[in-house]
Amino acid sequence: MGLGKQYHTQSGSEKTLFRQLARALRGDRIEEPTWAVRGVDLSLPRGQCLGLVGPNAAGKSTLLLLLAELLAPTEGSVSVRGTVSPFFNIGTGLYGELSVRDNIGVLASLFALTNKELSSCFPDIVSFGSLESYLDARLNTLSAGFQARVAFSTALHSRAEVLLIDEIFAVGDAAFRAQCLERMTSLRQAGKTFVLASHDLSLIRSICTQAIYLEKGLIAARGEPKAVTAAYERRRAHQG
Repeated sequence: MGLGKQYHTQSGSEKTLFRQLARALRGDRIEEPTWAVRGVDLSLPRGQCLGLVGPNAAGKSTLLLLLAELLAPTEGSVSVRGTVSPFFNIGTGLYGELSVRDNIGVLASLFALTNKELSSCFPDIVSFGSLESYLDARLNTLSAGFQARVAFSTALHSRAEVLLIDEIFAVGDAAFRAQCLERMTSLRQAGKTFVLASHDLSLIRSICTQAIYLEKGLIAARGEPKAVTAAYERRRAHQG
């Protein structure tokens, strides 16, 4: 609650080494504080999907990192009940020189699946991504869209109770994307919780149960996804 993350950035007027050194010798601060996220109060019940919208540098990714406890907050605190799987980048955990089969194993360990659990759900992962004919293929011989299939198929079969997803639906074909969204909906209905950051407002409206619009690290609007995305669209139109 009252969640905030502050970074220190170099002052625009003190970019030269000489000026920075002069200020340092005087004992002046060279850095300026910038709040990436501030004053965020968030409570998300089980089985919900929260959408995060806003322009670049609005604080969406920082908020996800705070929820994943990969960043320590400057103020406030984070309390997440249940196991968390952050899924921020298609390339994370993928190794091009390894086979598809081996990459599934690596990803499974990142998503905290035990060997027994992986053995149990491996056929489902393969079937979900239509990976049967490619298990022994080296990953870097396959397209980015197919690599996305490997990552998504494994992530969506993890045992995590909370999945944090950051702007990764741009990769992959439309049919597989629709399949992933259907899977996410069924998992949510079974009690899993999602937090999804995306610039795709139609995606936020179609799958999320509530939404937050962030602007310069602050909550500009929150509530029902259609209303929140409409507020964001009006702001974008006003800014030209």
